[in-house]
Amino acid sequence: MPGLSLRPQPDYVVCIVGGRHEFFPSGLHEASGAELQQVAAEALGAWPEQAGALVRAGDPAAFFLIEMYTSVPCALDTPVSVTLLGDAVHAMTPTLGRGANVAMRDGALLGRALRDVAAGRRTLGAALADYEREMVAYGFAVVREAAEIGRQRMAQNPLPA
Repeated sequence: MPGLSLRPQPDYVVCIVGGRHEFFPSGLHEASGAELQQVAAEALGAWPEQAGALVRAGDPAAFFLIEMYTSVPCALDTPVSVTLLGDAVHAMTPTLGRGANVAMRDGALLGRALRDVAAGRRTLGAALADYEREMVAYGFAVVREAAEIGRQRMAQNPLPA
């Protein structure tokens, strides 16, 4: 690409240590990077020593806490003139890496619905109702799939049935 300048970057490692809050000490919201680094190293205690050593070798300032939440699948009220898309309706943990893709699918579907309204083929209420019905079906299917992978691999709480 014209004007694109690539420069060498030092190697780096990304490590996520995750699980339900009861698996970690209380007070992590106020913990320093060094304290979070220690918690991460201790969480890897049953792993080969090199795993903990890698975490301990990191820059303590690079450790930070992220809380992740997921939507609980639900039905939406009958739309009038406002609707939702993306994380506003079906937020999910990043275990599948599909949240942004689902949000773009929402945008495309909503765009087509609004195009029909602008062309006079449908009323706004009917277009939004059809959009929401389809979006809720595929969106919450992905939420459930991401939550199940999160439950299996990251100790995420399961979603209600």
